[in-house]
Amino acid sequence: MITDRSKEAKGALRFLEYFLTRNIGTLADCAVLWLLAELVFKGSYVGENIISPTISFEVACAVNYITSTLWVYAQRIDDHSIRGHLVRFFKFNVSSILGFFIKMGLLLLFDHWFGWHVVICNLVALSIAGLFNFSTSELWVFGKQKMAVDETITEETFERSVDVDLPSDIEDTSFLD
Repeated sequence: MITDRSKEAKGALRFLEYFLTRNIGTLADCAVLWLLAELVFKGSYVGENIISPTISFEVACAVNYITSTLWVYAQRIDDHSIRGHLVRFFKFNVSSILGFFIKMGLLLLFDHWFGWHVVICNLVALSIAGLFNFSTSELWVFGKQKMAVDETITEETFERSVDVDLPSDIEDTSFLD
């Protein structure tokens, strides 16, 4: 594996890094789920089966996002602003939620078609949903940034970029001068 973050892992090596970081997220998910279900919401069906898994899923998303930004896709991130991270995390979360629904749909489908044990259905469904999540991370969430063409800013291009259409009912525009 690449530990020198000045180089970007490619192909199967990136997938291996991705897979390993998802295991860290899975551990966080299971630990938070156990803590919440056993210590915070014990005895509450909604707390144990809806609130706890939802919170633990979001914790896993945060852990997976952090490991992705620091390790797997570190070389692809140019925008380290808060806004840049929030936009990427939103996309990452949407991708993860879609992957979750794919996993659940496949799990139920495999159970219905083959009658396999739920754990076997889950593992097969996780494998397929994992490929979906890897693909969305590669192409959409952490896709390679396109380099912007440097343009010299002149007074004309600046004025064009800040040109605003004012409503027609504004008569006094002296404050704009």
